[in-house]
Amino acid sequence: MNRPAARGRRRRITPRLEGIRIGDRWAVIFSPYDLSCALEKQNSLECTGYDRDDAEKIALNVLLYSLHH
Repeated sequence: MNRPAARGRRRRITPRLEGIRIGDRWAVIFSPYDLSCALEKQNSLECTGYDRDDAEKIALNVLLYSLHH
């Protein structure tokens, strides 16, 4: 996955997700790098998280994971 760095430069990182579990289920899953800005199709310097394609892949994987566990 790619993540923008300062001044529009990009670097490759492993996606980082955190969450809150209630019992044996994940109640909240989020990333410290902004997913929502990219999912809203707002690629700009102010949105310092993942790019749109990577954010969509991460969100889809989270959804599929939650449906199977």
